Amino acid sequence: MSETRLEKLQQLAKQKPQEPFPRYGLAMEHKRLGDLEQAITIFQQLVNGFPDYTAVYYHYGSSLIAAGREEEACTILEKGIETASRHGNTHARDELQALLAEVQE
Repeated sequence: MSETRLEKLQQLAKQKPQEPFPRYGLAMEHKRLGDLEQAITIFQQLVNGFPDYTAVYYHYGSSLIAAGREEEACTILEKGIETASRHGNTHARDELQALLAEVQE
């Protein structure tokens, strides 16, 4: 029996707990599969453990929006905007600002 992509990502995340990217991939796979709550849980762990990992904020926020948790999404998006700005990542900042503006409409 071959492993699913989800199983491979779970193994990789366990093998490299000090690296954010494998867990980010795992969260994205849960999101892709429609398991928003598990994706949100992993995104939250990433923000707590790797607050400067800018890539997580957009998908964490969009997952919260999809789960109907707009107020939490706004908080995460604002935190992501602050993080991206602090690191000079204007592309991520602009995407986060655009998503935040959509939620606030």
